[in-house]
Amino acid sequence: MTEESTVGTVLVVGAGIAGIKSALELAETGYKVILTDNSPHIGGILQKLDHQFPSDHCGMCRMLPLIGRENASQHCMRKSLFHDNIEILPFTEVKSVQGDEGAYAVELVRQPRYVNTDICNGLGACIDVCPVEAPDEFNNGLTMRKAIYQPVPHNVPQMLLVDMQVCTKCGECVKVCPSNAINLEAQEESRTVDVNAIILAAGSALYDPATDEDAAAYTVSKDVVTSLTFERILSGSGTYDGVIRRPSDGKAAKRIAWIQCVGSRNRRQGRDYCSSICCMFALKEAVLAHEKGGPDIETTIFYMDMRTFGKDFYQYREKAEEQYGVRLVRCRAQSVLREADGTLLVRYLDPASGEFKHGAFDMVVLSTGQAPFKEHEKLAKLLGVKVSASGLLPVMDFEKVKLTKPGVFICGSLMGLTDISEAITSGVAAAGEASKLLTSVGVKTVEEEPVLERPVDREQPLVAVILCSCKGVKTPEGFDLEPLTSAIESIHGVGEVHVVDSPCREEGHQELQEILERTKCNRLLLGACLPYVYRQKLRRIARAAGFLPSLVEVFDLMNLARHGLPGANGIDWVHLATVEMRAAVEKLKLAEALHVHNLPIQQSALVVGGGVAGMRAAISLAERGVEVHLVEKSGQLGGHAGSDLHYTVDGLDPIGLATGLKQALEGQKNITVHLNTEVVSTKGAIGCFTTTVRNGDGGEVSTLQHGAVILATGGREGRTSEYGYGQSEKILTQVELEKRLAAGEIDAGSLGNVVMIQCVGSREKGAREYCSRICCAAALKNAFKILEKNPETRIYILNRDMMTYGFLEKYYTKARGEGIIFINYDLGQKPEVQIADDKPVVKFTDPVLQMPLEVTADLLVLATGIEPSPSNKELAEIFGVPLNQDGFFAEADSKWRPVEFKKLGIYLAGTAHSPLPLGETIMQAEAAAHKAYAYLSRRTIQTARVVSKVHDAICARCQVCVEICPYNARAYDKDLNCIVVDSAACQACGLCAVACPNKAAEVPGWSEKQTLAVIDAKLWGDRSKQRAGKEVVA
Repeated sequence: MTEESTVGTVLVVGAGIAGIKSALELAETGYKVILTDNSPHIGGILQKLDHQFPSDHCGMCRMLPLIGRENASQHCMRKSLFHDNIEILPFTEVKSVQGDEGAYAVELVRQPRYVNTDICNGLGACIDVCPVEAPDEFNNGLTMRKAIYQPVPHNVPQMLLVDMQVCTKCGECVKVCPSNAINLEAQEESRTVDVNAIILAAGSALYDPATDEDAAAYTVSKDVVTSLTFERILSGSGTYDGVIRRPSDGKAAKRIAWIQCVGSRNRRQGRDYCSSICCMFALKEAVLAHEKGGPDIETTIFYMDMRTFGKDFYQYREKAEEQYGVRLVRCRAQSVLREADGTLLVRYLDPASGEFKHGAFDMVVLSTGQAPFKEHEKLAKLLGVKVSASGLLPVMDFEKVKLTKPGVFICGSLMGLTDISEAITSGVAAAGEASKLLTSVGVKTVEEEPVLERPVDREQPLVAVILCSCKGVKTPEGFDLEPLTSAIESIHGVGEVHVVDSPCREEGHQELQEILERTKCNRLLLGACLPYVYRQKLRRIARAAGFLPSLVEVFDLMNLARHGLPGANGIDWVHLATVEMRAAVEKLKLAEALHVHNLPIQQSALVVGGGVAGMRAAISLAERGVEVHLVEKSGQLGGHAGSDLHYTVDGLDPIGLATGLKQALEGQKNITVHLNTEVVSTKGAIGCFTTTVRNGDGGEVSTLQHGAVILATGGREGRTSEYGYGQSEKILTQVELEKRLAAGEIDAGSLGNVVMIQCVGSREKGAREYCSRICCAAALKNAFKILEKNPETRIYILNRDMMTYGFLEKYYTKARGEGIIFINYDLGQKPEVQIADDKPVVKFTDPVLQMPLEVTADLLVLATGIEPSPSNKELAEIFGVPLNQDGFFAEADSKWRPVEFKKLGIYLAGTAHSPLPLGETIMQAEAAAHKAYAYLSRRTIQTARVVSKVHDAICARCQVCVEICPYNARAYDKDLNCIVVDSAACQACGLCAVACPNKAAEVPGWSEKQTLAVIDAKLWGDRSKQRAGKEVVA
């Protein structure tokens, strides 16, 4: 490793949401990250999606850091990503990997774009003259684009690309390019990087029905579209501006059908898996169709199993059905026919009548699921590992992100087929595993050197203005800074004006820095291009010269010039720019000198709950040198998995897992275990919590100091009195069956009929209104165990939907192949149980035969699901965090912040979050541990410069600001009788200032005086134009 690489560096391969999240987490911890993607842009599939359930809005920006947010871009993540510690390399592939854990040499090959994006001015003259058109991939072929184009229209900066598969090399684009940015003979570039760890986040593709003969029965019209194409139809930036129209003729589509499982759950084509996301995707799109299409929209979803298995998924299904009227039909649609008038007829077997019917629709949406990239096999060869039969990279037992090859981790769809929440969690967990490795090999983190800031509080405001000339590279024709410079020099408060060539690039940095170091001005206004891209870099240069970032503004001069030059409606660009610059100067003159504050941090953590999640989180933190207090209410560690689960459907040993974690705890000097202990009270905020715990009832009370909290309280098997439970020894729960099978207490040889009933007390109002996620896999594993001992046993599994999502589908297929009988029921016709001759008799209706059946069972096994821990309610009140309607802890954002609370410094993992399989429990524990470590590893927590404050003298203590704060950054302190602000948590969103009736809440940095001054400056422009007009008339 070279001397420069003493700062830890991680290569993240794949810049979808999982890869981006990993990169951000590592960058925030202080490591350097190289983020690559083989596509020409970052963001993956999410770049095309405007909406994600359950909010049905975009939320990618919620991935961004909350503390230390000034080091990263705080803008729309669908446009781009900027962070001081992240180098982004799109259009780049891994060619080779050499070395070992902690010291890898990776050869990267970057494909040519044929456009130098550093000097391209983005005006698009090349696009206008290009004679070649091709289907636009961004809009899934609904529109056309040129051979030279921008792959993602809303990316900033505009990253143009030449598609050489369709380009004729006519050279027209080269002729009109004013900056010589196009080179049609450009070649790929190779580069070798030294990194300490590798995270693979290559993602997945969506199945293309055009490549599959099975889908030919559906794809009979342009109005049969994929789910991703329908997303582009729904998009306000899409083909039809968010109006739902048929692609064939542009007419409004009012009757829309979705056909599920297109391209998945298909053994014949080797796709024996469920894509995991399609059911919720379809429900979301149906809901959005109603919202955008009006009251006369009709939506129908044809499905086999509606797999609403995630947290709050089932409630979303209920909302879709009850509130929006989405119609769900359980069947496999046979075909789609096109009528002469364009109407589409879906032929399906009606489950109610058992007869084939035709449904008439204006549009049909094919729910095309995820398909693993072939990239997986290529990566496996590079790393020298073998993929599984399912095409997955090999991981350690119970691990989802730890590859069998040391120093290499995976996240996102490389683990299997994931939704957004799991992808984000895996990204954090993979970053955590890489962080542990980097800590062990002794590399450094980036530490910002202290800068002596200029004392400006007692000085008169004096603004230095720097204008970028861009050496003529990005400037439009007719751009001349001399008249603008003269106009700016006359503005009151401007001390000096300079023109610098390309201050945003390396060649201009030195000139800019020299000017700033010798100037006597105390405020800085930079007129350049793309503030979105260059603001952070320019502010960093200014800060190195002693300028406070709050007194530096970056103004988009080039964009303004392009709108005011000849051909742009005859606007005088110099006058326009002068007005805007005057307004910016007035704002700067009244700007406050805002400083960061360093808050102390207690570098220790409290973990509440000694199950698998709690133990793993504690160990993960302790391995990085963090002192941990592990509090467990019972007298033993291990939780539900450590005592009740003896095997998994894929043959792993949960009790062995828990035992291994206990042994690891015993060898950790950084962990103090508190058994028979419960939390009594807590106070404080991130970095400085004080928690009181009590050992036993009325026992010893002690106080713990810590900087972070992880809640991992677990859950318990659901309780029931349905179906005769408790009336016969032959009626068991799935957990009881597993225990007795493992202990050899059940004579499998005597079992003739076994009936299993799923969703007992679950997924219905007045009970557990959620799916416990693990019950279907539990039923399958116990059924297999019975058949292993007695292949002659007849097993019936009565279910509402088999939640064998992802690659669990293969076990569902295996079960059917081994003769296990699956029978659907719904809440309107639940099974009935009677006891006859000491045996349960189960009565139910077979939906295929359309007739009632009766089975006398030797065993009746009930899947009663998982309940939250009873202690959750008390802990929620103690720590000031919310519960959801089901009694599980409610995270800050179900998609983008799944292991965090809105209250900073407190995290959650495992069944405290929701029922989870063990692999996902481990992953959440690692993610929560890393989120805590990211702050605990610092000596102090640095607040942002802009933090809300309270004018106590005029505060009415009404607490409106406390209730409205979305970040839990405000609280009422009873002892002090005042509103206090957690300056680390505050994001300066301004809601408190808007809501406060007395104007006691204020967000510095944009005062009323500044607002009025800016308005006055803008009005000056109008007045000066009027005066000029009168002089001309005179």
